[in-house]
Amino acid sequence: MTPRIIAVGWFFVLNIQKVIYISICYFGCFSYCQH
Repeated sequence: MTPRIIAVGWFFVLNIQKVIYISICYFGCFSYCQH
């Protein structure tokens, strides 16, 4: 694997984790505020 492919792979992995984390945080806070 070339460094570029590895970098792109890590870029997507980190972005996916960030999106999931933000989504869980956002919906969690939204549900919490609804109570």
